[in-house]
Amino acid sequence: MPLPNPFTRKTIPYHLLSKESTEQESEHAETSTSTTNRDSDEQNAYLLAKHLHRPRRSRFKTICSYTFISLLSLLSGLIVSQFFALEYDFDGYLAPYANNPTHNLHNIVWSENTTFAASPNAATEAAWESLIPSGRGFIQHPALAKDTKAIAVFHELHCLHGLRLSYFKTSYALSKMRHQHHQQRQEQDPYTTHPRDDHPHIAGSFTLNPYLESLLAEHNHGHEHITHCFEYLRQALMCAADTNLERTKMQEFERADGGKGYVLGSDAWGTKRVCRGFEGVKRWAEKWRSGDEGGIV
Repeated sequence: MPLPNPFTRKTIPYHLLSKESTEQESEHAETSTSTTNRDSDEQNAYLLAKHLHRPRRSRFKTICSYTFISLLSLLSGLIVSQFFALEYDFDGYLAPYANNPTHNLHNIVWSENTTFAASPNAATEAAWESLIPSGRGFIQHPALAKDTKAIAVFHELHCLHGLRLSYFKTSYALSKMRHQHHQQRQEQDPYTTHPRDDHPHIAGSFTLNPYLESLLAEHNHGHEHITHCFEYLRQALMCAADTNLERTKMQEFERADGGKGYVLGSDAWGTKRVCRGFEGVKRWAEKWRSGDEGGIV
């Protein structure tokens, strides 16, 4: 049996060498795959952390951006809404209920003007007609009144004027009838004192009024128009609901038994008020009038 040579080079069988190489490659592949997976996991974790944990400065910018956009949208909405709300203030229209306080007149003090309450004549009628704009308050407006509309205040003045005329014409006609009746009875029996003539002074108190005579000869509004105006003015006063505070005083009156009585009341004069700008309404009505008619009747 030959002795082993210690200087002989050791050899490895091919199948063992191949197996060892395969194992090394497998270990290397596993190591490489593991490293790749670990790198991928670390990268995914980094991206996730970056997404979930944005820098504070970035979050602040985002919040500021959303806040700015929200405020800008709100401001735009307010501007648009105010534009539509004030659209008709641009041409002087005074919205109902004085929504815009800049149109109100402050510290207005009323005083009695006897012209408007006096018996009808040329001067008093001219004063009443001066309150009515050209077109009599009938208007057409491209947005507010495409069809002809009537501004309420001038309708109300028309009704009040009509009630006034009706009162004075009726009073005048009754006084004239009493006078004529007294004259007829005197002519029939001038020497007899009639017991029903309780007021002999009536005959001498009547004065012919040519102006009222002309009004009586004209076309008069019917009973329906008068009752309409009473009801219309009632609702108009309640709709406007004037809340100005008036001074009060004790007013004296004569009782049925001939004695004197007192009641708390107000004559309205001397009180400071907040009023609508009537002259502005009148100018606006003339600007948008649907015709050129004049007068108050």
